[in-house]
Amino acid sequence: MDSDPAPCPHRRVHERGDGRRRHLALMFTDIVASTSLLLDVGDEEWLHVLRWHDTVVRSCLARGGGREVKQVGDGFFAVFEDASSALGCALDIQRSLADGRDQGRPRVHVRIGIHRADVLEAAGDYVGRGVHEAARITELAGADEILASAHALDRSHPAVDGSPWREVRLRGMPETVELVTVNSSPTLAPSPKCPGRPRRGGARVTGRA
Repeated sequence: MDSDPAPCPHRRVHERGDGRRRHLALMFTDIVASTSLLLDVGDEEWLHVLRWHDTVVRSCLARGGGREVKQVGDGFFAVFEDASSALGCALDIQRSLADGRDQGRPRVHVRIGIHRADVLEAAGDYVGRGVHEAARITELAGADEILASAHALDRSHPAVDGSPWREVRLRGMPETVELVTVNSSPTLAPSPKCPGRPRRGGARVTGRA
């Protein structure tokens, strides 16, 4: 019997295509302490938790003009044409999950990272340094926190009024980046694409680096 042909070293590149450069806002979400929650509720209930979480996030993406790229672990990777839409969607996600917890839904807490960068679009996915930076930013966020880079939001943005900026080195990256926790205070107007919701307590500002 003939052996299988040797794999082509360029096959993955060919499958992904040549890539088209885009400048986009990037958002990653991640369930905090998901393993502990799984162990608490068991496999069957965990499946229901994930389905509810996924429905909430996808509804907010639809309202906020985001496009789901893929699920990464128990979170999402999504892209937006502008950072304001990404911010509005992130706020919508956190408020929707908080509303659900108040109504007896699973106590799911997520971290969200927002970045803006040049990326390569290839076969419906996005690759490049900016994607890795956005994922690393999300790693540094705490429960219920929205962490944004200076590339996504400038210092004059009302969402970061009064929040301390901090310079950190992202895991595996040579340069530092400025990050800030989004201030979800009542004075921050919701994105026009995201319907307003009754305001809850402000997001916690952390000093994590």
